[in-house]
Amino acid sequence: GGTDDTTRGKCGACKEGHKCDGSSTETQCEAGTHAVGGQQACTDCGSDNKYSAAGAGTCTVCPAGSFTDGVDSNTRTTCSECPAGHSCDGSSTQTQCAAGTQAAAGSSTCTACGADDQYSEAGAASCTLCAAGSATSGGSATTRDTCAACPEGHKCDGSSTRTQCEAGTHAAGGQQACTDCGS
Repeated sequence: GGTDDTTRGKCGACKEGHKCDGSSTETQCEAGTHAVGGQQACTDCGSDNKYSAAGAGTCTVCPAGSFTDGVDSNTRTTCSECPAGHSCDGSSTQTQCAAGTQAAAGSSTCTACGADDQYSEAGAASCTLCAAGSATSGGSATTRDTCAACPEGHKCDGSSTRTQCEAGTHAAGGQQACTDCGS
């Protein structure tokens, strides 16, 4: 076989992850595209939940609990772990958790705090226990979003219950018990 452009001795299939124009030039596919061996062109991954690095023979599906990023919705180049306080379905969408819910890094869903004495703000990685002498509010019994000091004249155990002090007792704000007026 020859060694110059006019006397080639062999013709081989284009390598996977490359495109070939019929000459001796193989061009690596860009990130976000792919080509199986023997292709003239690289093909976009074509979906917001698929991605590839440069020189890929196939695109990879980004799993739930992760998100894609890159050029545009047809040519995603990376798949990364979903950040804490968000849920991710494998596409480029990162949905912030609502107040009263939580999500650790790598989560595909946000979950309710689950107890009347726990609360969270929007985008929380975890819920927080509301201390005695305070009371939760907002949301429902499983999705509280606020914890504040117990009002004066009431006792609070950290849940949403604010119990008024009985006659002859009192409590300054932020108390978990009422005390006798004579004390």
